[in-house]
Amino acid sequence: MLAAPGATVARSRSGRRLLWVGGALVMAGCWSWLLVSALLARGELASAEAEFKTVRTALRTGDPAAAEQAVDRAAADAARAHRLTTGPLWWPVTRIPKAGAPLLVLRETASIADSLTRDAVVPGISTFRTLKAAGPEGARNAAPMLLRAEAAARRAHARAEALPAETWSSTADNARTRLDTLLSPLPRALGAAATAARFAPDLGGMHAGPRRYLAVFQSGAESRGSGGLPGAFALIRMDKGRPHFDRFVSNTEIDGIKADPATVRALGRDYHARYDRFGTTELVGNSGMSPDFPSVARIWAGMWRSYAGQQVDGVIALDPQVLASVLAVTGPAQLPDGERLDARNAVALTQRTAYARYTSTPARKRFFLDVGRAAAARITAHEKSLLTPAGIDALASSVDGRRLLLWSAHPQMQRELERLGAAGSVPSGPGPYAGAVVNNAAAGKLDYYLDRSLTWHGGPTGQDGRRPVDVTVTLTNRAPRAGLPPYVTYRGDTHGPRSRPGDNRVLLSYYATHGARLESATLDGRPVGIETSVERGHPVYTVDVELAAGRDRVLTLGLSEPGVGAPEVLEQPLVRPSRVTVTTN
Repeated sequence: MLAAPGATVARSRSGRRLLWVGGALVMAGCWSWLLVSALLARGELASAEAEFKTVRTALRTGDPAAAEQAVDRAAADAARAHRLTTGPLWWPVTRIPKAGAPLLVLRETASIADSLTRDAVVPGISTFRTLKAAGPEGARNAAPMLLRAEAAARRAHARAEALPAETWSSTADNARTRLDTLLSPLPRALGAAATAARFAPDLGGMHAGPRRYLAVFQSGAESRGSGGLPGAFALIRMDKGRPHFDRFVSNTEIDGIKADPATVRALGRDYHARYDRFGTTELVGNSGMSPDFPSVARIWAGMWRSYAGQQVDGVIALDPQVLASVLAVTGPAQLPDGERLDARNAVALTQRTAYARYTSTPARKRFFLDVGRAAAARITAHEKSLLTPAGIDALASSVDGRRLLLWSAHPQMQRELERLGAAGSVPSGPGPYAGAVVNNAAAGKLDYYLDRSLTWHGGPTGQDGRRPVDVTVTLTNRAPRAGLPPYVTYRGDTHGPRSRPGDNRVLLSYYATHGARLESATLDGRPVGIETSVERGHPVYTVDVELAAGRDRVLTLGLSEPGVGAPEVLEQPLVRPSRVTVTTN
């Protein structure tokens, strides 16, 4: 018997309703599953992040076994997060424009965290643990593993950089930011460890006989382009993997001794045109005016060759912040009078307290040499602690901040240092570049109180490949008007008679991109004359700035430059870090 037409229509409608309801239930189930798995994955990632904090704490306190255990737990957490964010539903949903972006970020964050811990952090920590016992000869065996870990960390970082910077979910955005914070220092730290392991036998004088290195201690209380005034020199002899500090020399002993002729000739025409009037190759106080550390290191090596008749294999520059970081790993040193030198007081003691305590220049110089000797004794007694993860982290952080700079007289090693960013060189390539550098021109020690900021904004690039660039450099002298020792506020320049205690003076130089043209320049809103020179192909714009105590000075530059994207920024290491802001249209 045939069904009535109305009944057929009713059944058809009922079937469609069932299909709609069933489909809705399936969709709701799928979205519920995605939501639950996303929440669980987020929890696993948070747990992994907490374990990584435990790893950092364990490394800083010198407990590699605890670090390995925490890394194993982090790896398990990351693996679970990765499994939770894979499956047949995750791939299509993450391809939905805009709507799927947060899930894409979460899935990729979990995947990156999993591969990072498995391929970089776990083997890296395991290798670090053996370095302390291996010594220079055995360290070379660790280099291949560390190089593979470095490559894995770079791949992970590249994947993280490719993720959307912003989505509609702050949770996803925060996860990406935290991942980037974790990843940023890893490739360089692992690369530095791999290079140290690879070259340890040669650096340590294991094969070709003893190696000699000149260590130069810089004080940011009086700024120089390389960081600070070179105050003391030490000759380090590496023999069969052991460091020996053979000699400590005050800067006054070397002052006036010109670098050998071969060194002077090799600096090049642009260098001489920019710096010869300052006597940088014979006046040790001005020798570090260039921010290009290889140039400065060659001068120091040439001065030492003229002074001591010795050829050095390399030059190491460091400041009190590096000393503090090293003492945090090796433990405190003791000065001859029993005073403790440690991570908490090294910076203030050497760049502020000493000037108030010692009014006699010879006594102050002896104190600085005592600090160097005490620190050297501590490092010599505990040099293997610098091969621990905590030690390598401290040294790598110092390199990242340009506070620890290295130059090698051997081309192959110098190329490795350049690759790692440890050479402190001003690049000669054509990419976008920006950097504000100050050199103290008053001969005082007021740069301990100097604040700096750099704001860089690049406009849209035109058809000619050029764009407008606006630069603002702000200098603030926070020195008090009273209470500072005369040696700190001393003015050895021609501006002295008009100044008051606490007033400072610097030469402010801005390093621009190759091919830049200066369109306008003002100081505190008024047009100002600019001296133009060139260093390593970069136009350099310099202005003489008087800095009254408690006052700001603001230099603004309008430039026309070739290029696109953000510039590489030169950061000059002084007592107070510079604040840098970069934006592009």
